[in-house]
Amino acid sequence: MRLRQLLPVLSRTALAGVGVVAGIAIIASHLSSGSVAYAAETDLIATGAGQGGGAHVRTFGPDGTDGGVSYFSNGTPSSGATVAVGDVTGDGAPEIITGTGPGLEARVQVWNRDGKTLIAESTPFPGFKGGVNVAVGNVDDSAALEVIVAAGAGGGPHVKAQRFISGQLSDVFGFYAYDRAFTGGVFVAGAPGRIITGAGAGGGPHVRVFQTQGGAPTLANEWMAYGSFNGGVRVAAGVVRTDNVIDVVTAAGAGGGPHVKLWSIAGVEGDGFYAYDPTFRGGAFVAVANGKRIITGAGSGGGPHVKVITFANGDFSTNASFFAYAREFSGGVRVAGFPLTTNAPPRPPRPPRRRPPRPPRRPAPASRRFACPSSALARDLIGRPGGRLVTQRRVVAPTKELPLGVFAFLACLDKR
Repeated sequence: MRLRQLLPVLSRTALAGVGVVAGIAIIASHLSSGSVAYAAETDLIATGAGQGGGAHVRTFGPDGTDGGVSYFSNGTPSSGATVAVGDVTGDGAPEIITGTGPGLEARVQVWNRDGKTLIAESTPFPGFKGGVNVAVGNVDDSAALEVIVAAGAGGGPHVKAQRFISGQLSDVFGFYAYDRAFTGGVFVAGAPGRIITGAGAGGGPHVRVFQTQGGAPTLANEWMAYGSFNGGVRVAAGVVRTDNVIDVVTAAGAGGGPHVKLWSIAGVEGDGFYAYDPTFRGGAFVAVANGKRIITGAGSGGGPHVKVITFANGDFSTNASFFAYAREFSGGVRVAGFPLTTNAPPRPPRPPRRRPPRPPRRPAPASRRFACPSSALARDLIGRPGGRLVTQRRVVAPTKELPLGVFAFLACLDKR
């Protein structure tokens, strides 16, 4: 808000008896507000160390700068952690969601933005110790985001949506994304009204899109992202190429090259690129963040190498490239971003409020019209206690709290 626009606010505040100090406070609050803090939140990138690196979670900015958060979620020194980012509590700020790696009972935890407070947790697959993959998405067009969980390698293709209610994560629904006999695990992503799944190792590069609005999930589309490759496929979803249009982003699993592809939600193949050296065979992990950014993390054997990549004018460009952990660590790195596309679908714009026209203001008689005092007159008025000013809008009388000279100045602002 410009200072000129705020001056009438200041004058009206003071004339109402609040005082000049309160008016100055209004200016300060307007000038310090805005989208800076919100933009920083929506640019949040989170990483989780791969297997062998401990359940180490960190955050970064879109340019790779340290986000100031580094903590260990529930895990063992060798389990690693899966990560997701999203506002699942409805407080307007994103939380960090973590899943345990192999070796512990599958556990999902919701942490606040700085990683210091555990908000909620659940054990979606009691007794299973193969790890759990996590994502967030608005799966039912409600006002809140849900946590999407899926069993890791060794478990059935069981997928669940969980909602934060009264401090707990509660199941909304669950389904099997592939044949119940498949035990390679499932990778998941969320989009408004949809859950996207990718089969784990042994299941082929099988991508499925499930419609989740209005009841039980139903299969909408499916395709093989990398031909006959049998190492599985990692998935993400968000706006990358065109405003308000959801893209599915895939990456080959372990044993495949770091080939990242973009697809329409209907399975039409689009552009692609190699996130790392094409000869690397650890695969890659992918996420989509606000600002049409693709986040990639190297798979096992490639070090904790993270890249931030944007798509514009038909080309991909690398905006940031950094190592989330020690360079010598070779367990890979899981990545997550905070995409706005996972929020509730935008509401239709409100119709403009129609206010009744104001009656024309009658001009004040010439004898009552007021001309703003000159500087000399204003100084003179300051020394005249008990006087009053008459403007076209109101009679302004001094009070004990505000001297007459201040009222003369504010009345002029109000008149202008």
